[in-house]
Amino acid sequence: TNRITQKLRIEPSYASIIEYIKTILLPGITRDDVYKQLQAIAPLQIEPIDNYAGLLDKVTIKICNYPLNNLRFYAYYTFGGQLLEIRFDEEP
Repeated sequence: TNRITQKLRIEPSYASIIEYIKTILLPGITRDDVYKQLQAIAPLQIEPIDNYAGLLDKVTIKICNYPLNNLRFYAYYTFGGQLLEIRFDEEP
């Protein structure tokens, strides 16, 4: 976590990382841009999930060697691939 927060120049906490992500992932950006923005932070694991209302990804940002400490959230997109919203710690 410290390595990432130093790189981003933010406070060393999960809350700061979450707030940073919320500021860079604005509704309307493309799915590819979401991936590019997040890959600049840390390695990712993206798990597409079937969703009747649009596209949905379960995103894991690997910010720690211990898997339970990684940051997970859901990214919701239009069928055209535009970001609608992100949700942390909520099941779809």
